Amino acid sequence: MALEGNLQVLSLPEILQMIALQRKTGILTVQGEADIVAVSFLNGDVVSADALNRTVEESLGESLAARGVVSREDFAALAAEQQSGAGRLVELLVKRGLVERDQLLESLHEETCQMVLALLRWREGDFKFYGGEEVSYEDGFDPIHVDELLIRAVAEGAIERQTEVTEVTRFTAPASAAESTAPALPPADPEPAPTPISPPPPPARPRLVPPVTAAAAGPRPAPAPRAEMLPTPAWPGRALAGVLAAALFTVLWTSPRFLALPYPWQAGARETMERAQRAALYGKIDRAARTFFLLEGRYANELEGLAAMWLLSRRDLTDPSGRPLAYFTDGFSYTLQPVASGEPVEGLAAHEAITGDFLLDPEFLKGPVKSESQPLILLD
Repeated sequence: MALEGNLQVLSLPEILQMIALQRKTGILTVQGEADIVAVSFLNGDVVSADALNRTVEESLGESLAARGVVSREDFAALAAEQQSGAGRLVELLVKRGLVERDQLLESLHEETCQMVLALLRWREGDFKFYGGEEVSYEDGFDPIHVDELLIRAVAEGAIERQTEVTEVTRFTAPASAAESTAPALPPADPEPAPTPISPPPPPARPRLVPPVTAAAAGPRPAPAPRAEMLPTPAWPGRALAGVLAAALFTVLWTSPRFLALPYPWQAGARETMERAQRAALYGKIDRAARTFFLLEGRYANELEGLAAMWLLSRRDLTDPSGRPLAYFTDGFSYTLQPVASGEPVEGLAAHEAITGDFLLDPEFLKGPVKSESQPLILLD
């Protein structure tokens, strides 16, 4: 994926949405006047962020110190120890017992979000996306969805809503060249409009009421109660807006291709995108299965075992259409196939085996079988 340019041509929210929609893996670098920021993506989700002037380790130290988890002195001592080659800083924090790993991952998750949110405020700079098959990130880090970052950016004012309209200054061009060269005359003072004089109201006519005796009048009826206007509740409109927002988020999460290609005549393009996504997913699962084979000498018994070893994420256990993936193995080969309504979907199965694989198949390295018969010698 070759993606590079200037932020004045393509904004950062649009760039992040393109990477997330195509579920790309790689590193996005953005260079501004004062800093350079690199954001790593795994299948369209953010897994790490770093800056030239402020690394994520420095931000992590301030966050842990502000929360009272680690003192600034202890963190500075560990940072100096790490600089001397004692190991990674995050591993030293856990190894020294200064912080639990869950707390560390939570702080690292929040600091990555804050670094990307600060990046979304940039309006000038150059960007370039370097695609790849793998990126480095902290083990156990929960990937951050781009939608979550964009929603937080709108709420915090980092980016503007798409519905806002900028003001446009309108002007009238001169009708001819003579008008354009003629000096402009100052506008004349407008004459004040005359104040309308309303006629005096007519005198009130006396109302003649016949005399009524108390006996004839009888008891006066009680006045009828006045109907009060109750305010119209606002919750139906809010509930409808919430339902529509949830439906839009569900479509974006489960089937992003329908949001990108919503029209009926784009069905072919949607199928092509789904095939490309399925091929990429099958390739990722095959790499994870081969890694497991190199470690254990056999294929994993189930896909959940690959997810438990962080070789796959939970989102990789379903195909691009949201259908669960059935996985069958005999230890030396496996079959992968989507399942719909309890039945395998025909035509979408993938079968892989170690036969002919120089990394996994031991038969591949064996030499040719020696013949027991006498060699045939030809004499000229």
